[in-house]
Amino acid sequence: MRKLLISLSGAEYGQTSAGALIAGAWVGDTLDEGAIACFESDGTLIDPAIPVVSTSEVYFGLGRTTYGLLTSNLIDRTTLSYNKYAYLAPRAKIMLHGDDGTTGNELAFPTIVAGQVYGYMVVDNSQPIEKTSRLKTYSVTAVTGDTSTTILTKLVAAINADTARVCNASIVNVNDGVLFTGITAGVDFKATPFADMKTLVSGMLVEGNGTAGACTSAIIDGVFYSASTTVTLATKYGHSPVLLVQSGYVGEGTSTAIAATEKDYSTTQGNINAWRMINELWKVTSRVVAGQTYTCYVIEWVASKQSVNIGQLDGNAKQTLVLAIPSGDAAAILAIDNILAAL
Repeated sequence: MRKLLISLSGAEYGQTSAGALIAGAWVGDTLDEGAIACFESDGTLIDPAIPVVSTSEVYFGLGRTTYGLLTSNLIDRTTLSYNKYAYLAPRAKIMLHGDDGTTGNELAFPTIVAGQVYGYMVVDNSQPIEKTSRLKTYSVTAVTGDTSTTILTKLVAAINADTARVCNASIVNVNDGVLFTGITAGVDFKATPFADMKTLVSGMLVEGNGTAGACTSAIIDGVFYSASTTVTLATKYGHSPVLLVQSGYVGEGTSTAIAATEKDYSTTQGNINAWRMINELWKVTSRVVAGQTYTCYVIEWVASKQSVNIGQLDGNAKQTLVLAIPSGDAAAILAIDNILAAL
């Protein structure tokens, strides 16, 4: 099971539309529109100020004026783990063809023969696949007297002269490599060598993310970065903080990223992630607010399920719940922090 709960900006944790914490058991349907709350398995709200939890299972709920309370499955506290991701702005994607810092991967040309064609194909993956203009080729034909430097200079000039290009190109350290830097942060593209550039020229093709214009490179797990970013994850009781390298150039907690997750997680809304006519005839309105930034919590646990083979409980059904809280709602974020730490 995978589920996503997206709160609305200004909707405080566990509150009714009157601005007070809900009171009593099994009254989650009185939650304000867009408010998130965590409940013990007996339906009692967990107080964020003094998060005392007496049941072995809990669940989260999202207040909705239409359709009623949206809840997660019961969460087994003994197997629960979670990560917290603060908003991270999109970065320009970068790709490098050539020297990635590893000996033997330097961009090297053999003997250049007049008439050979060198070039790159660049695909704008943000455009629909049926749009032919998403694929562009840039090439030069070698002439007598050409060197690797003159060929790369001509290629880079051809790419940068395209007013509709998706990335800029530059030469790194004379001819160690060609660096492709996305013009728009968060936009995916793919640059690959073709023709004689592919068959006759050595070099490593790697990709990563960073700030447009940055040329300082680093290799992390085989990926080229112009600037790496580290994020400290939230600490859960009994677990040490973990340091992760954020590699997504689309960013963390952007409305675009949350909308993509919402689409992927929408099985509870009838979506099986395969195209069907009904998907086009009926859709639940997205809860993502365009331009909103979010702090996200990814909560995972293992739930027991009935085995169809032996008729016994089999604890291997992994569950995932994502909470997306507007990054400006400090009180709601603090409430979730306190509750998850108590679980």
